[in-house]
Amino acid sequence: MDIKKPKKLKAKKNALHKKGKQATKAIKAKAKGYISGEDKMVEANPKRITNDSMTKHREEALASAKKFKYPLKHSKYKIAIISSILVIISLLLFSAFSYSLLYKQQNIGDFAYRISKIIPVPVSRVGSSWVSFEKYLFEVRQNTHYLINQENVDFESPEGLEAMKALKEASLLRVQENEVVRQIAAQNGVTVTDEDVDRQISVIREAGGIGEDSQTLEDTLRDFYGWDLNDLKRVLKYQLLKQKIVVAVDTSTVELADSAHTAVVNGDMTFEAAVSKYSQDDLTKGKDGILGTITRDNKDLPESLVKAAFELIDGEVSGIVESSFGLHIIKRVKSVNENEIKIAHILIEWEDPQVFIDRYKEETEVKSFISF
Repeated sequence: MDIKKPKKLKAKKNALHKKGKQATKAIKAKAKGYISGEDKMVEANPKRITNDSMTKHREEALASAKKFKYPLKHSKYKIAIISSILVIISLLLFSAFSYSLLYKQQNIGDFAYRISKIIPVPVSRVGSSWVSFEKYLFEVRQNTHYLINQENVDFESPEGLEAMKALKEASLLRVQENEVVRQIAAQNGVTVTDEDVDRQISVIREAGGIGEDSQTLEDTLRDFYGWDLNDLKRVLKYQLLKQKIVVAVDTSTVELADSAHTAVVNGDMTFEAAVSKYSQDDLTKGKDGILGTITRDNKDLPESLVKAAFELIDGEVSGIVESSFGLHIIKRVKSVNENEIKIAHILIEWEDPQVFIDRYKEETEVKSFISF
């Protein structure tokens, strides 16, 4: 049975077909015009490009770009804020980790030591000055290195744990006293030069039979203490500074030496009598202060003492000569030959530096930020 299509559907189909034919006809006409050069899409007389037209075009382009400008600026601002927040969070986390590692765990390992070099956090305060954690760890680590490698101490054993506790306490005390020495030196204008340190290193080389072999010295320092040459210089500087502050603050020794020298020079007593009354050298006091025969290149006595003795004539008494041991009054007893002389001395020893360090600490607030 045939079903007839509705009239409306048929009419719509005819309209679409007609419209398609018209479109095809228009495309053919356009192509024909393009081939013949009559294409009206290209203006026969295009507009001229002028400054005004360029300015107008630029303004239109900028106006259309504004919708991209402000979102981009806002995006950069957000990135900067987020980056800053992440940096702050990272710093806070690192600070918290470092605080726990140094103050809570009291770790003395390589990583903790590197942190203490980067972040100058304090382990103590002496007066108004801070003592850095790095100085404390340097002191602890050199001693543990020596005990582990030279004495085979096991710091994991119960005895070793107790030894570590005592070592940390002693190291903290040492760096506090080093700061006291630094402050006393600063108050009295006392300094240690690089030349002072180098001379002391030369003494160490000669005493150890090392000579100028730097590699041997560095190997020895590394094996015993885990040091390099700069670490040795650092330690020697504090030792020399400790010796030098005594010269600046020990007025009683200076006064006693002045009294002894004045008595001998003025003839109030003989040199031998002054030895008996004033000298504090127990090895020579009972022998009229005789040190024996020395040569110009003598290395057993302080250089200042040998130099002063050779500048005298037989029977002459020197002025007051300073050394690391104390104050000397020297007598050139007689000449043996051109390079050898017999000498005697009166020695007034320096007060122990610890006396002045303890006295200073009693008058200054010392606070520790770790406990054991």
